[in-house]
Amino acid sequence: MLNTTDYKLFVISQLTGVGARTIHNLSINAAIDDVELGDIGSLDRRVAKAMDRPGALATAQSAADHLINQAQAQDVLIVGPSSTSYPSRLMGLKDSPGFIYCRGDVDIVNDMPAVAIIGTRRPTAHGEKTAEIITRYFAERGWLIVSGLALGCDSVAHRTALETTGKTAAVLAHGLHTIAPPSNTELAWKIVDEGGLLLSEYPLGVEPSRYQYVERDRIQAGLSLGVVMVQSSRDGGSLHAAGKIIKYGRILAVPHATPYDQESNAKDVMANIVLTGTDSADKGELLKLPDPDEMLDGKLFALASNDDYPDLEKSLVDGHVNS
Repeated sequence: MLNTTDYKLFVISQLTGVGARTIHNLSINAAIDDVELGDIGSLDRRVAKAMDRPGALATAQSAADHLINQAQAQDVLIVGPSSTSYPSRLMGLKDSPGFIYCRGDVDIVNDMPAVAIIGTRRPTAHGEKTAEIITRYFAERGWLIVSGLALGCDSVAHRTALETTGKTAAVLAHGLHTIAPPSNTELAWKIVDEGGLLLSEYPLGVEPSRYQYVERDRIQAGLSLGVVMVQSSRDGGSLHAAGKIIKYGRILAVPHATPYDQESNAKDVMANIVLTGTDSADKGELLKLPDPDEMLDGKLFALASNDDYPDLEKSLVDGHVNS
């Protein structure tokens, strides 16, 4: 389940006041492999303070063992930062999770290039078609399709990847004991059965919450070389992943809204209109970027048609928009 180093780190992660950043810092400390569990406080002041509380370490170890046993009973793998299976594209990010819980083939996140294809739960007819076509393009070329198992664009992306006999990974905002929405339970199991992956930073038993969906979005971005935000309103949840991918220095692709969708004032293309427009200040406000001119330079790809997909693929591989 967990190697010796990750087991020690997993126990430490259950201490009050110890977060993912501390876990990652410890994981790259050369001394962590040799130091005993009870002496890890010597490597980090925050850990030392947390372990000073009476019974803290014993309580943390009991909690860790319970989570491990629970995961094993439900065929869930816990992957820590010292494991070769930990997603390499998450390593080094300031807000990467300390541990991830996985059901399925965790190694696909390192074995395949990945693109996140996400968007509104209420896409227009054109949005659904765009999500389908762009997913098929990348899945047929050996890309892992990352999404969030939500209704709308996410579901289209996962289903199309499976129909194309491609691989897809769903990042969930809750423990892997459940599926939200419940209507996507069959889809979730099909993802696993066909060699894909369900993953979450939340232990079994943690139910969905609005805040966790926001947190989940950063992992979708972090796993991927770029994000394709198919459609979104100006207050849509997809903007969290869109903003994160820019902050990670990777590619954000946004399709132009069709004239029909613009003329009909479709709410769920309003963010597309902004991001494919010319006002960098408005883009920065939408994505919550402190310096939009600099941060978006070479990172925002406006998709005008299907003919742009090869150039987008090249930009994802190169790490910058090719002009």
